[in-house]
Amino acid sequence: MPLAGDLPAPAEGKALRTAPADHKLRGLPSISVATIERVLKQYGSPAAGNGQAFYDLGVRYGIDPAYLLAFFVHESVAGTAGAAVANLSVGNIRCVQGYRCGGGYAAYDSWSQGAEHWYQLLSGPLYLGNGGCLSGHPEICGSLDTPTRIIPRYAPAADSNNEAAYVASVQSLVDNWRAAEQDSVTPALPSAAPTSDLAPNVLPLDPGRGDWVITQSNAQHWSSEGISGLDLAFAGNKDAFGSPIHATEPGIVGVMQNRGDGTGYGNGVYLLGYVDPSGVSYNTVYGHFQKLLVTRGQVVARGTVLGEMGSTGWSSGPHLHYEVWQCQLNAAEVAAGVAPGTVIRNPARCRPLDPQGFIGQLARACG
Repeated sequence: MPLAGDLPAPAEGKALRTAPADHKLRGLPSISVATIERVLKQYGSPAAGNGQAFYDLGVRYGIDPAYLLAFFVHESVAGTAGAAVANLSVGNIRCVQGYRCGGGYAAYDSWSQGAEHWYQLLSGPLYLGNGGCLSGHPEICGSLDTPTRIIPRYAPAADSNNEAAYVASVQSLVDNWRAAEQDSVTPALPSAAPTSDLAPNVLPLDPGRGDWVITQSNAQHWSSEGISGLDLAFAGNKDAFGSPIHATEPGIVGVMQNRGDGTGYGNGVYLLGYVDPSGVSYNTVYGHFQKLLVTRGQVVARGTVLGEMGSTGWSSGPHLHYEVWQCQLNAAEVAAGVAPGTVIRNPARCRPLDPQGFIGQLARACG
């Protein structure tokens, strides 16, 4: 979910979204950099110190880094056993063109290079981008996007692997790390932040550019990709590239960046909204930018231009992917008083909403 993944201290790589119960790999981080580092140190991993790189690469490729970490632990006890020790490999990927080969497995110059290759592999046509049916598993067709669907190809029984045990191991590790994820409710701007009128209430698109349309609904996103949100575009794509994208609420900016190579949200922003006196806040996500016009940690007002519409990431044409998440303090915290500028980062406190409720109100207001 849209929480502080790359904001300055004290938010050093927080969990970003509540992960779906079906363990889909595609999505924003559900564990923080601090949790990744804690796990690496717990296993005595030689990759300790690479938590930020593992996290940032996950955001870039649109894969929750909790799964990279779980594969790393299962394959080599976090780099302390087997070929991974010498090869700096997080996933024991077989030798492939473009990388050195050691003991039958790809070898890397750094742990971050090994992690990036794993993300590239999983986000590519063999797994998340798979379009056919898996050999030997005619019941598994389309995107291989969960451990249950990935492992029969990644570590098949034909190679003397216990597929069921591998799946259970990965899912159990991820579940345990998420459960232990440290809570984070942070007063960010105690003297300057607004305390009322905090919900999203302006259009993210510039209505002066033309007629905008919803090209994919929230329900369609959940059924096809396991994520929430709307896709918004201009009719006929007229003047779409470069159209300004506006913050729909005041808050603090986090930035998502990748190379526009067909993975994840592409370039975009997640915005931490402020908690109102009743304990409610709204966090929003904006994806597929052509150009970013804000920086991480920047404090923005409602209506601020965050970037320009584009088609980076998982996108077939210029549009905006827009998500709204509602977060909630508990009763005791509300009773103690909500400091201005408080933001909520713990994914367990937030739930996705259908943005069409907000968009519909705005459409009526603008009409």
